[in-house]
Amino acid sequence: MAVFNPAGGAPVSRSAPAHGLKGVAKIMQSTVTLSSAAALNDTINFGYVPAGATVRDVSLAVPAGLDSGVSKALTLDVGDATTANAYIAASTIGQAGGKVGAFAGLGTQYSADTLITGKIHAAATTMVAGGVVCTVTYTVDGLAS
Repeated sequence: MAVFNPAGGAPVSRSAPAHGLKGVAKIMQSTVTLSSAAALNDTINFGYVPAGATVRDVSLAVPAGLDSGVSKALTLDVGDATTANAYIAASTIGQAGGKVGAFAGLGTQYSADTLITGKIHAAATTMVAGGVVCTVTYTVDGLAS
């Protein structure tokens, strides 16, 4: 299984103790280029949200289709190390391109810096290299006691 990272290399946890005003939305956005060799169960490392982050929205955008096969099969998940499809499960967005938002997992609060990941849920019929953009909107409201 391959692991794909943003152009700058593997994401690094960079949580800061003072992360702005409580309740103010913050954004983690990452673009990762998948090669034509991307395959089933490959991992996409998007980036970290900090400890105390409460996820408010997640979207996945694919500017151009990544599956050029006649019978397109590519599906993508977005989640974390605990649940690969916590936010987006088996989305067909990679087949023709476009944007999709999360329908599950919103309101999840993390007690530690957490890597947001993607996974190739079903392999493409014919994989084409291209970019995948993940955007996570979150607030840092403090940890539940």
